[in-house]
Amino acid sequence: MKTKIEFTKKLVYKAKDYILDQIENNEIKVDTKSSYNDFVTSVDKGVENFLVNAITNEFNNQTFLTEEAMVENKVGDESWIIDPIDGTTNFVYNQQYFAISIAHYVDGKPAFGIVYDVMADELYLGIHGEGAYINGKKLETLDQSLDFPDVIVSSSYSIFNDFDFTPEELNSNIIAHRYIGSAAIEICHVAHGRLHVYQARRLNLYDIAAAVIILDEVSGKWRFGDHYNSVNVGHESSIFYAGTNDNIFNFMDKNYLK
Repeated sequence: MKTKIEFTKKLVYKAKDYILDQIENNEIKVDTKSSYNDFVTSVDKGVENFLVNAITNEFNNQTFLTEEAMVENKVGDESWIIDPIDGTTNFVYNQQYFAISIAHYVDGKPAFGIVYDVMADELYLGIHGEGAYINGKKLETLDQSLDFPDVIVSSSYSIFNDFDFTPEELNSNIIAHRYIGSAAIEICHVAHGRLHVYQARRLNLYDIAAAVIILDEVSGKWRFGDHYNSVNVGHESSIFYAGTNDNIFNFMDKNYLK
């Protein structure tokens, strides 16, 4: 597994070079998918092709689940779950706060996940059972005593449709409310202690598959659809929320309007 991890780390740095070249040369072509604000760019597709081809050429009998479906999506013994650019809207408008997300699952179980915040040059790595790291430095286990109101929450406005509290009730019981617009980055920020709650109404497996491995390794808590701290590889889109510890997560879970 160590060989695959080192290979994947080198791969995302190479993908970064491609992305920066596309930005510098103003070669980003933007299109839409399911709606007017569901963006896909030529860079999303280019990065995905690059990653899939490199992995396929290096390792035999690999399968893929990817956002842009540039390769046949199917689940096998060794699956790679890839979001080539998580935070495409940020990429289009801000050219920051977007990440490359790659997860490797073996027999449906997490092996390792990498989330690379390209413009911040922060590479998060989670290895199942071995810990989580940022740029090679091990992340500490999250504070298990932390509780409301000493928390920073990251979510879109949908939190007020999905949970049993008003904006006034939430804002009077937290330090601050934030929203970055990249699920992979925000989950990693919970793992890093920069945020304490993250919520999104509807995410896909490729949005979270790598980041939750990182969060697991520091004892974070999360829910994806009906699954708690676990995923069903191939799962359809569902609500997602995560917290630093049981105190914080249980408050969210109790107030979720199921």
